[in-house]
Order: sequence, then C-alpha cells, then structure tokens
Amino acid sequence: MESYQSSLNDVPLFKILPAPYQTVYAALLLAFSLPVTFAGAFLTLDRTRQFAPSGGPTTAKEKWRFEGGLGGLLGGWVFGVHLSTLLALLIMNRTSYAPLGGIQFLVIWLLSALVTSVLAGRWKYVAVPMIGIGGGAAFSLFVTVACHPAQPARVILLGVFSILSAILCLLPIPRVQHGAVRSAAAWMGALGIILSISILAGIKTWEDVWARLWVSWDASWGTAQEKGITAAFMGFAAVGIGVDWLLKRQFGECPDEKWDRYLSSYASQLPNAHDRPGNFTPSTPFWKKIFNPPPKDPILFPNDTGALSSKSPLSPPPYRAGKLRTQSKKSAPYSRDSFQPLNKATKHDFSSGSEDSSDEEGTGQERYIPRPWAKRKDTQATSLSGVTLADGASATSKGKMGDMAKEHGDLAYSDGESVAQSTSTGRRRKESRDAPGWTPEFIKRHSMGGKKDLESGGIEMRASRSNRSESPPPGAVPMTPSLMKALDRVSQAQNEAYAGIVSKGHTPYASSPGHAPGTSTPGVHPHGGQDWGAFWKKVEDKTREGEAGASAKSPR
Repeated sequence: MESYQSSLNDVPLFKILPAPYQTVYAALLLAFSLPVTFAGAFLTLDRTRQFAPSGGPTTAKEKWRFEGGLGGLLGGWVFGVHLSTLLALLIMNRTSYAPLGGIQFLVIWLLSALVTSVLAGRWKYVAVPMIGIGGGAAFSLFVTVACHPAQPARVILLGVFSILSAILCLLPIPRVQHGAVRSAAAWMGALGIILSISILAGIKTWEDVWARLWVSWDASWGTAQEKGITAAFMGFAAVGIGVDWLLKRQFGECPDEKWDRYLSSYASQLPNAHDRPGNFTPSTPFWKKIFNPPPKDPILFPNDTGALSSKSPLSPPPYRAGKLRTQSKKSAPYSRDSFQPLNKATKHDFSSGSEDSSDEEGTGQERYIPRPWAKRKDTQATSLSGVTLADGASATSKGKMGDMAKEHGDLAYSDGESVAQSTSTGRRRKESRDAPGWTPEFIKRHSMGGKKDLESGGIEMRASRSNRSESPPPGAVPMTPSLMKALDRVSQAQNEAYAGIVSKGHTPYASSPGHAPGTSTPGVHPHGGQDWGAFWKKVEDKTREGEAGASAKSPR
C-alpha cells in the first residue's frame, strides 16, 4: 500500500511539460541522439576533432580548439538533457519544493545542455567521461526495466555502472578506450531515442523511466508494450555499436594525429635531447624512470632479434622443380665430324692467296666475321687534307665490308662516315693456280689498292662536301678567294716544314683545296717514302721465273 501511495504522489515528466514543450524536448533529443548512437566514438575519438601538437610550443591562438570534436558536442548535449531531467524530477519528487513550471524546466534543461555541450566539445577528457557516465546510467536503466530488481538495487546499479563505464572510457589503452566509448555512446543515444519515441507516442512506462529510481513498484510495469520498447532499446544499442565499429574499420583514425604521434615518438628517441642543443643529456629523475620508462623497442634502434626468422617481402618465390626437357629426335647426336673449329672460318683473313683458295674449295663457301673499322689518327698535319692514301690492307678490308653489307644489310657505323659500296654483284670466282698468267692475291690487292683508295676517297670527299653544304657546322666561314689563298700559304708552309720528316705509319700530306688533286708533297714518295713499286716488280719477275721453271720440268 505504501508503494502504491508513493506512486500516486509521483510527479512525472509529462505533467511538468505541456504538449508543445514536450514536442520540442523530444525532437531535439531525437535529433542529437541518432548520431551519438551510430557514430559517437567515431566522431569523438577518430575524426572531426582537433588535437594539440605533441611536444610543440603552443600559442594563444592554438589554445582554443575543439578536442572533443562533433561527437563531444552532440554527446555533451544528450548528457546535459538526461542530467537536467534526472535532477529536476529527483528534486520535485524527493523534496518539499514546489514543482517547476513548463518554462522554468525548459530554461533549465536548455542551459544545462548548452554548458555540457560546449565543455565536452572543447576538451576530449571532459567528453569521454560524460559519455561514459551517460552510457553506464542508460545501461543500468535497461537492466532495471528488464529485470525489475528492488529499489535500493536500482540505485546501486546506477552508481556502479556509471563509475565503471567512466573509468573504462578514461583508460589510456586505445582498444579498451575505443570499445568503452563506443558502447557507452550507443547506450546513451539509444536511451534518448527511446525516450523521444515514448514521449511522442504517449507510452507512460518509458516516458517516466527515471521514476524507477525512487518508486518501488507500479501496476503498469511489466506489460507487453514495455517489453517491446525494452527490446527496441537493446536493438538500437547493438546496431549503434556495430555501425560505429564499421566506420572505424572503414575510415580509421585521424591520419594527421597519427602521424604527429609517430614523429613525436621518433624525435623523443633520437640520441640527442630534443629540448636542448649538444650531446649532453641530464640524468633521468627517479620518479620519471618509474612513471615514464623508456620504450623497450626504440624507433631509431629497433630490436633485430627476429630479423633472421622474418621473411623478406622481396624474397623470391619458392622453386618448383619441373619436368626436364627431353632431347629432340630431330637433333643429330654429337660427333667429331660435325665439329668445325673457329679458325677454319677465319683462315682467309690470315693466309695467303694459295691457302685461301684451297680452303674455300674444300668448304664450298666463304665466311667473313664482321670487324670494326680501324680508327683514323688525325694530326695537325692532316687537318687540312682532302684526299688520303691508304695501304692495301685497308683497301681489302673496305672491299670485304662492302660484300658483308650486301649479304647482311647495311652496317651501322658510329663515326657517321659514308662507306663506298662495291658495284660487283656476283661472287668472286677462284682462279686455278695452274692457269697461265696467274698472279698471287697479295700482288693483285697491292696493284688495285691505290686506285680503289683514290676512288673511295673521292666518293667520301664528295659525300662529306655534300653533307657540309646541306647542313653547315656551327661557326662555318664562307670560302672566299682570300681564304683560299691563305690556306694555300699554310699548306706550302707545312710542306716545307715537314718535307724531311717522314716516319713509319705516316700518310703523305695532301694538298690544300687550291692544289690539283694529283699533286703531293715534294720530296716524298706518293706511297710512304719508299719505292715499293720496284720491290713488287722484282717479286713478280721471280714468280714468273718460278712458273717457267716448273712448266719446263713438268712431263708432257
């Protein structure tokens, strides 16, 4: 009978606020409770918050920042509404003061909500305990409505869950703190949603849910409608926890704050003290060693105990032994007869004409190995030369390079000089040694070398002149009569100065552009300072004598 009498003297919330004020109260509470339920921890700890730089100096401008973020503002508003409602109902029902009017209560909960919202938005460590206390109180109300414990137990549950939730939210362990703030925000937001729906729908059991802290029993408790609202309360809280966790997993923490923490921890582990110049570091105080010990694995010198066991991300893939390739049936087995030494193919380049003809007749084909051209040695004396004479070896090499260009295509040269291509298209026919009028190959090359060099030199000179006429080099001077006379005088002076100096390997000095193409240096033989023509004439005479003697001895 006493409990029923106490319920008759109860002053519920719908008796304090008239119908228009109830709509404003419920609409604002619902609007602020929805984001707190589904993204309270994400908006408070992960995003939309400002943070102070770690270890950096702060100025007067930077002292005011919203460390609680948008989640702190919304959570502070919801916490202020619940706190002002609880205190107003508790004072009116447990004291002898007169009940508040509608306008008075409206002013009280609006001012309280604004103050707590600003404080929670300004400081993170004000927003976190507010969310923790509000979440613990909401969870205690859920247990009270679902289990219907005794009236003293309800008050004890309210105090225990509120304090425990606030402590868990303040722990400096990221995983524990995130989980506690996420759960507390979801329960506090779900309580605001259920209260707003109950006020707008006129459900008396949940509209006056705070009265269960001082009312021992009421006949309207335990109905099906109350159980349905209680299940919805638990459903909103569970969905809010899941959505907030999904947001954290999808978008993560604030990257700027995370990078700032990494840089500050890196700077604190440098060998030199970050707050003083030089290498001197004072001794660490005793209390700092206990409460602020150095990290076990510093960033600058990390522990490498597990370096050998760890796998490198760039390690090659594991080897998989495959089936070995079998020998093709078409390939012939190895034999000594199929082996051909390398010097057999290049014998033509180092042997005389007789050996060359015999080897090529045996193999049936002629092989050449491409070789680079010999480098030209230009000196001061040959800087104004127009046509140069070369020996027989260079002429022969030019002929071979021309034949190879026909067989294998154009050869690429790095010096950019044009190569005179041979006009002969057929292969060279070998003459028999016993034929009349046979001459060794080296004599033929010597007799034809000078003429070929002059022709190839003329072609190169014309090609170079055409290239110069098409694209003159930078700094070119036009050829005037005065310049030609000057070049003639320079050439004559060089001829007089170097007339008696002819060394082995030097080419004769050619005439200047003003001289005739056939003229050469006076006092110097055209082919290098020695009369090689007389030498080769003697060789030819001896060759003919040997052939005549051999023909006389041979039987007919």
